[in-house]
Amino acid sequence: MRSEKFSGKYFLFFCTIALGIILPFAVLIIVQLIFNPNDIFKTLKFSSLFDNINIFIILAQIAWNDIPFIILAFLILSLWDKPIKQSSQAFFLHKTGVIGAIIATIGIVLFFNISIWVDVTLGLPGSSTSVIAYFYLPFYAFISMMAGYLLGRFGSKLILRIGKRMKRK
Repeated sequence: MRSEKFSGKYFLFFCTIALGIILPFAVLIIVQLIFNPNDIFKTLKFSSLFDNINIFIILAQIAWNDIPFIILAFLILSLWDKPIKQSSQAFFLHKTGVIGAIIATIGIVLFFNISIWVDVTLGLPGSSTSVIAYFYLPFYAFISMMAGYLLGRFGSKLILRIGKRMKRK
């Protein structure tokens, strides 16, 4: 029983970091397939995608994109099993808070990745602005992570309060 909790928490930890590494490439491939459907085979061939992009830029983007996911992974690691010795309500509050943080972080990172790759792929006039906005990704992701955690906890408190009222009646 103890090994299941141990492996589940660490599995989620490593999956979160891996998602941060894979997400920019997945969004890039999807954007390329949507806006250049005639070049499906060229899109799926990574060497043609990055002909004009320096490998250092790609690695820097992966590292920059993974910062929020590393913070989220350590949040998961520290809070996932924390209130087990307390009541089941505290356990529920922490779980929903962490799930809210996961959803908010993935949402904001997806938004930033889609906006940068659509602008860069299409060569729109605002592409430099989206690249500058991408610089603030870790900051916005951290804020949305905390907001998601608080909204998750608030939502679970609301659900618990409604459940208590329904039991009384």
